[in-house]
Amino acid sequence: MNLHPGLEKLRVAEGKFAGFDPIRRALHENEDWYQDLVEHSQDLLCIHDLEGRLLSVNPAPARLLGYSVEEILQIPMRELVAPEFRSQFDAYLEQIERVGEACGLLALMTRSGERRIWEYHNTLRREGMATPIVRGLAHDVTVQKFTEKLLREASELNRQIIASASEGVVVYDRDLRCLAWNTSMEKLTGFPPARRWASRIRN
Repeated sequence: MNLHPGLEKLRVAEGKFAGFDPIRRALHENEDWYQDLVEHSQDLLCIHDLEGRLLSVNPAPARLLGYSVEEILQIPMRELVAPEFRSQFDAYLEQIERVGEACGLLALMTRSGERRIWEYHNTLRREGMATPIVRGLAHDVTVQKFTEKLLREASELNRQIIASASEGVVVYDRDLRCLAWNTSMEKLTGFPPARRWASRIRN
């Protein structure tokens, strides 16, 4: 994992506590394994400070955004955020400093101008550190969110088609619960669009 020069100062403070932490000792003993895990993770694994400066990041998400690790470490995090959400970045930094964690969705811009949506859960670390750092973990959910948007739009379109149809249209689920009942169906049957109609059918 590539490190920002500033992170070396943090490691000095960490070293004082390494002997007392069996987990950290194990990680140091298996550094090659840990390094391999981080380097090949497709999720975003990063460390940043409370000024919004990236101190470390793994290669895969950097490449996805169109940068090398060395390049992305020189870019303030705020500049990676989609312009309309940059004003919320300071609120994020304030929250994680005050509460100790933050989670949600983040819209990032690639080098080419494409938007990527990341779901993140970040936590603050103070203990053993000369300066507090934020541990960042995020997963790219761009495709998932795009699919959900298409499904919502398709559902709304279907509702509009059913509502405007001149023929009577009724839609039931597998349990014969009424999901849709248009105005034409109401005129034909004299029944209003009510879910209770499903129980009438079964009876």
